[in-house]
Amino acid sequence: MQRWQKYLKELLNPETERINSIKTNEGPINKLELEEPTYEEINEIIKNLKPNKAAGPDEMLPEFIKN
Repeated sequence: MQRWQKYLKELLNPETERINSIKTNEGPINKLELEEPTYEEINEIIKNLKPNKAAGPDEMLPEFIKN
């Protein structure tokens, strides 16, 4: 019975279990110091965006950003 409870808890609450399993100092980003991108780098990236592509996780179309 305990095994089924654990299985169903993980199945029905995947975010809670995943968040609880993540350690705060885990992963490569926390071990590296990243520099902020420069204004020129950001402009170059925006200039190179291709039109008619799907929106990313932020749901912004490249055309909106570029224009």
